[in-house]
Amino acid sequence: MSQTQNISTRNALARLSLGLSMLAYGTAKLSRNPQCNKGRMMVALGAMKAAEGTVKFCPLKAMMQQQGMMGQTGVGPEVNKLMKDFAGSGMSAPASGAGVGNMMKDLAGQGMSVTT
Repeated sequence: MSQTQNISTRNALARLSLGLSMLAYGTAKLSRNPQCNKGRMMVALGAMKAAEGTVKFCPLKAMMQQQGMMGQTGVGPEVNKLMKDFAGSGMSAPASGAGVGNMMKDLAGQGMSVTT
């Protein structure tokens, strides 16, 4: 598996910011209590996310893309359509909340109960 960049600059910056924040929080927890498992986990996960953001490479995404090319995923066409719709819309969402209303109508139309 080659390590070419597989995440965008925006995604890399978010991962770097989150990773460094997690790393700082975990370090602060460990400085107060060296036996804290939560602090150890935060340091490990924060370092991993910061490294992913630095090199713009996510190994999990690379594995999922590789399996998708080989056709070994058990993902149905509905999930693929949802993923494409989500990726196409980016971070934009309707200001009026119409997206949530449409989603509720779709779920109700499929016979699923929706409680609010």
